[in-house]
Amino acid sequence: MKENFDLQIVEYLPDHWSEVDHFWGNVPEKRWDDQARALWQWLQPRCKHYLAFLKGRLVANATLLHQEVLSQAGEQLSVGWITDLVATPGVQRRGIGQNLSKCLAKDAGVAATFSQTEFPRRCFSRLNWVGPHWRPLLGK
Repeated sequence: MKENFDLQIVEYLPDHWSEVDHFWGNVPEKRWDDQARALWQWLQPRCKHYLAFLKGRLVANATLLHQEVLSQAGEQLSVGWITDLVATPGVQRRGIGQNLSKCLAKDAGVAATFSQTEFPRRCFSRLNWVGPHWRPLLGK
């Protein structure tokens, strides 16, 4: 059973930068140096970041990278790639990912990832982002 807790999800604003910097600096196995910070800032206008605060502390981040693509039929489509869905250790399995995924679902109705592993598929499945078919996404 999921706990009741004081969870607030907001869209990233520049005022959140110090909290975001601290959050990513404490994510295990994440390289967070000046180059990673510069990339985050460069991608910022192309992304929508959702931040989850638990009792006033940033504990999770979900990021959707928007990209315009052209279909074979010549239709312009807006695609959203989930680039991050990360929660700090100690708050996982408390429903934060599900709440963040609801925010992502408002902006993209299809789950896609560049990963070649089974992990994203299981994660999306737990979050009810399961389509009728899972197919590799190919592009050139």
